[in-house]
Amino acid sequence: MSDAGINVVTGAFGYTGKYITPKLLSDGHQVRTITGHLDRANPFGDQVKAYPLDFGDPNSLAKNLSKATTSTTPIGSAFPAAAPPMTPPWKTPRHW
Repeated sequence: MSDAGINVVTGAFGYTGKYITPKLLSDGHQVRTITGHLDRANPFGDQVKAYPLDFGDPNSLAKNLSKATTSTTPIGSAFPAAAPPMTPPWKTPRHW
């Protein structure tokens, strides 16, 4: 394992996460995932521990992100399809 710290991949078992996670593991990084689908099969076995993702419980979220040095969140993991549409960053007014 690398001394680079813990990498948290939101949705490591999902579409984008399944590409990010193996790369991190092959580079010797420690990986954990926070997911809304704890019932999904873990294709990484004991190399990746899964913790619940619950934006409604900030204390749990903080605990599950503790000691992380890097967090990767594929956009679909954090914003489910039922979420209201977001304004693209390039259309967001800037107040400099």
